[in-house]
Amino acid sequence: MKNKNFAINLKPVAVIGLGIGLVWLGSWMSHQRQTGGTTVSVYERVMQRGVLRCGTFEEAPFTMLDVNTGKRSGYSVELAERVAREWHVKLEWVPVSNFGAMGEDLRNGRYDAICASAFTLPRAGTVDYTTPYAYVPVYAYAKAARIANFPDVQKLNWAQLRVVGLDGEGATTIARQRLPQAQWTTLPEISSIPEMLTALASDKGDVSLVMPTVFANYDRQHPGALKQIPGPAFHVFPVSFMVKPNEPAMKNALEIIFRNMQASGELAELADRFDPQRQLYRPAQLY
Repeated sequence: MKNKNFAINLKPVAVIGLGIGLVWLGSWMSHQRQTGGTTVSVYERVMQRGVLRCGTFEEAPFTMLDVNTGKRSGYSVELAERVAREWHVKLEWVPVSNFGAMGEDLRNGRYDAICASAFTLPRAGTVDYTTPYAYVPVYAYAKAARIANFPDVQKLNWAQLRVVGLDGEGATTIARQRLPQAQWTTLPEISSIPEMLTALASDKGDVSLVMPTVFANYDRQHPGALKQIPGPAFHVFPVSFMVKPNEPAMKNALEIIFRNMQASGELAELADRFDPQRQLYRPAQLY
């Protein structure tokens, strides 16, 4: 009798388990029909579709958007255009709407790659990066009217400062780790990187950390409003294209183009064109 009751109690569990199994099986069979019974890599998907979907965000001189024409230009823009030409596919730009969700958006196929100035950071295996095509110093900036209060970045009392950052952005991520004592004014993930300087100029904080080319672009539009705090770079970041993890075909195909451009000198020529003042660092020659 004891065994009979035990069998009866298991029936609802068995029915539920069977239902879950059928749902999974239906999903798996649908996926197999769509992919021809195999898992399609990101690179294969691009080739089959004939379109490279590039995630992008504005950060001079890597990506700059002309608001009047809608045309993009910049270092990483031309790199992505070169990739599309060599692969014989069309290039489709998809604006990054949330810095914190870039890894998830790569995994769900919103982008095939982030073709922009992606700082190489440890992100717990949620994304992967190509070999760097540039290196970027990040400096500290403050309002010009207060710059006399900050004679040396290495002597700042960060515990008494409000730092303007951007949730999910590379420099902010590293600065939070290195400056746990600082106070933060953090813009939401949907904000743009230049908006950190706008917030700084609007007294939302005392200091912000950006690359010098972003500051130079802001300074052209708002001359003299902000100044660089004297001293060395706060941090230097490798800059890469960001890809979905465990996609070696996609990563290797991109890196082959980058390495060939580096070896031929084309990568250095591209950097010189968009960074004539050499505020960014170039990768070392391969030979």
